[in-house]
Amino acid sequence: MDATAVTKYATTSLRPLFEQVPSAVSGIAWRQVNGRSPEYYLPETTGAGCAFLDYDNDGWMYIYLVNSGKCDTKSSHRPLHHNC
Repeated sequence: MDATAVTKYATTSLRPLFEQVPSAVSGIAWRQVNGRSPEYYLPETTGAGCAFLDYDNDGWMYIYLVNSGKCDTKSSHRPLHHNC
């Protein structure tokens, strides 16, 4: 690749890949929770995550949000946001 090609690529105007959508518009209100304990159990040290999937094969993508937190299955909150 020559310098002209590199310069052309470096000066290309790229659009953002992600756009922040306010919860008032999306209907999703979610906050990452750090449930770290003094023991630093592995599930407590990993961060939050999400998945976009079509779990019922109807062609619509759903959002599954996962938080980190204390190793307490009774207070676990992992919402699945789907179309109503």
